[in-house]
Amino acid sequence: MPIKARWEQHGALIRGSGILPIGEVIGVRKFMLNPPEGMIPKYQIIDLSRVERLDFDQMDELNIAMGDLKVAEKFPNIKVAFISVDPKIQAQVMDFFKSSWNYDTKAEYRMFGELEKARAWIGLPYPKEKDNNSPDKSATSSLWLPNDN
Repeated sequence: MPIKARWEQHGALIRGSGILPIGEVIGVRKFMLNPPEGMIPKYQIIDLSRVERLDFDQMDELNIAMGDLKVAEKFPNIKVAFISVDPKIQAQVMDFFKSSWNYDTKAEYRMFGELEKARAWIGLPYPKEKDNNSPDKSATSSLWLPNDN
């Protein structure tokens, strides 16, 4: 499955793998706009450390940035942490950052090389790593986007 997304106590953890097409990214946006009842997400962690390629072009990046403005408007001051060490993916994410900044987003965006550093920047409690892989234990709802293969 290219994307797995789940709610944690204060935000969402999204993990990608393989090749991520634009449709999967749009599915995650819908997930973010519909948190569990009573929850106001304070962060979104997007772990791209297992992603081979982001399969979208500059227009798709612009559309993603525009859509993410909706998330930032609904949840002011949300922190969005991207995780990747791949220079090509980091460059695409930086293009996304630039698009978002052009629209004066209220969200904070940062790039990290590992999950622990992203969590330290966010500064909120989170489930232990063994729970992060089990949607039943600590997630209130999950999104498992199917693989097209």
